[in-house]
This record gives sequence, C-alpha cells and structure tokens, in this order.
Amino acid sequence: MPYISAHGQKPPGWCSLKFFPQYIFFTIVLAIVVLCLMDAKLVIKLFQDFIAWVKLHPYQSIGYSIYLICFSVIFSLPISYTIVMLSYTYASVFNSKIYGFLFSVPTVFIGCISGSIISFLLSRYLLKDFIREQIAHTTWLLHNFNMIDEIIVTEGIIIVGLIRMTFAPYGITSYVLGVSSISFFHYLVGNMSYILMTCSQCYIGCSLYNSINEYQ
Repeated sequence: MPYISAHGQKPPGWCSLKFFPQYIFFTIVLAIVVLCLMDAKLVIKLFQDFIAWVKLHPYQSIGYSIYLICFSVIFSLPISYTIVMLSYTYASVFNSKIYGFLFSVPTVFIGCISGSIISFLLSRYLLKDFIREQIAHTTWLLHNFNMIDEIIVTEGIIIVGLIRMTFAPYGITSYVLGVSSISFFHYLVGNMSYILMTCSQCYIGCSLYNSINEYQ
C-alpha cells in the first residue's frame, strides 16, 4: 500500500514512480522510432535483405513476415510499404499475381491483427491510467474525451470497422482505442474489416509485379 501523508496527500515523486513502467515504454518506443529515422538507409538495406531472403525461402519466411508486421504495428511504424513489398515479393516467388495475392493476404492480415491486439492490451493495461490522468488536468479535453468515449462504447464495432477501412495510422489508432472504454470483443470484431485494406494493399503489390513482368 503506498505511503500517504497525515494530510491525505501522496508524497512528492510518488506519481512519477507510479507511472515508471509507462515512462520506460514510451522511452523504448521513441528510441526505436528515432533510430529508424536517423539511420533510414540501414533500415532500408536490412529490409531489402529480408525481401531477398523471402524470395529464397517463401514458406519459412511466413512466421518472420508476420513478426515483422506485428513489430511495426506495436512500435507504430508505417506498414503500407511493407505490405506492398511483401505481396510483390510473393507474387514474384510464385510468378503469379493470383497465387501471390492468396499467399500474402492471410500472412499480412494475421500480422496486423496480432499487432493490433498486443497494442490494444498494452494501452489498456499499461498506458490507460497514465493517459487518462493527463487528460483529467484539462477540463475541455476531459469533456470532449468523455463524449467521444461514450460514442465509441455505444457504436464501437462500427467505429473501429470504419477506422480500419481508412489509412489512419494502424498502430497509433490501436493505442488510442485501448485508452477508450470499448470492450475487447467489440474492438476485435471491428478489426475484421481491415481484411478489405489488406486485400487492397496486397493487390497493389501483386499488380505492380504483374505490370513490371509484362513490361519486361
């Protein structure tokens, strides 16, 4: 039980200690994003090496591809480029737009859903209290947040479904929804609409390969 002074107030520094895990998490995420931005050439080279390896080991790479997308979602990195390149790669491996599409869609979708679930749970059980306490310091922000939160609770499945059919940042929106009062079940069901975005982005990658192949 935390120490409380005789006047009923918590000692200085208690709040910062209370949210120490949250500070560590934000620091790790920020450090990874900054490193990716500072050494973008290395990141691109590593990604290109991974794509080359996928071409040689398409079936063994399924798990790693899922992990890569899941990692990108958790750390709020852009995933559209990764999805397009993976689908392009699988289309080139099978030398078929159709087989590449059918192979890449489930791989990408599982990676995205896995990442969104982990991000949501991290937000719900690690960051929610911290963020809500910051929001509570501003009356205007608290009032608007409560109104939006009430709408999300009422129409959660529809709202999540509509968000997932846009190009809204996938990882960031997962964390934002975790702070709201939406149930995990409604969040999970709403996420199923992302299959449409998955199909569209994989189709772009496979079509890109098909166009280049026909041109050559």
